[in-house]
Amino acid sequence: MSTLAPNLDGLCLLGDCHFIWDTSRKAKDTILPHLLSEHKVVIASMDTVYNVPKYLRYWRNKVSSANLVEHFHGINVHKEEGDTPELYYMLNDTSEEDKVLRYRIYRETLESVLKQQQEERECKEMSILCLFCPDKLIGSRFTISEHLYNEHSFTLGHPDNLVYTAQFIESLRSKMARAECLYCDKTFRDYKTLRNI
Repeated sequence: MSTLAPNLDGLCLLGDCHFIWDTSRKAKDTILPHLLSEHKVVIASMDTVYNVPKYLRYWRNKVSSANLVEHFHGINVHKEEGDTPELYYMLNDTSEEDKVLRYRIYRETLESVLKQQQEERECKEMSILCLFCPDKLIGSRFTISEHLYNEHSFTLGHPDNLVYTAQFIESLRSKMARAECLYCDKTFRDYKTLRNI
């Protein structure tokens, strides 16, 4: 049994597998390689799955190694010419059930994001530590954005377009702590070097 994180959202797609993946990392770096190497399962167009743990949880309740063929398309793959073909299983949105599932998850995710954005628009008591100075910023997204722009010449974008603002600022803070450029993602040896670029 392989474990990466004690998160039930990170259970493998197959109900009879005990692999747990780290949902804080991208699916392409964790669960997708596991599915391919251990179960010969390929999930196509993962960029159209807006909540990977929820998507996998749905399929986990329906499939096991024994019934893959009932839900997934079987594909014979020749790794090298003359080899016996290996059977791989593909899940994609050509299946009506998968198409409906992806769309439902997309709608639920969109509704959740829009609800969060509306709550943040109405919130006048957001409290965040400034990215650049020791000030604690309290107020609306406009107040926080105004401080960052006026005091530090830094813009987060238009405040009306922001959502999950606190998490966004914390992700920026985390990048800055690693001396990672916010524009090109290049990592520098220290924050001072990054600021001087």
